[in-house]
Amino acid sequence: MGKTFKMQPWITMKGHTGYLDPLIQPANGWVNGENFKDAVVDIKIASNTVSAGSDLAELAIQTAVAPEGPWQTITTLTPAYTEVAKYYTSREGGTDQFERFLRWKIDGTGASNDWTMTFKICATLK
Repeated sequence: MGKTFKMQPWITMKGHTGYLDPLIQPANGWVNGENFKDAVVDIKIASNTVSAGSDLAELAIQTAVAPEGPWQTITTLTPAYTEVAKYYTSREGGTDQFERFLRWKIDGTGASNDWTMTFKICATLK
């Protein structure tokens, strides 16, 4: 039997051109998959827009073995609207590996202007 976590309830994030630091999910929202082998991460992006231009902010799912990192990106999404389920495993030899912790990160440095993103993420671990 799996366990589902609201990794991120619906949220709208905004960024400005010239702000170069990524937005990283606060630690109290990270999913700890220590006792699980598989994860399905459901990502829903309701909107991803820029005030002008066409380059959008990126929503990444990251994983690490410890809270201190190093964190690596295992999925990056940039669409204006999407609903996607991504499967990850910690099993040896599996593709799309995750480690103990999962979190999100938004990188708006590639956005061509001020940006806004509305999204939610749920993770089911087994």
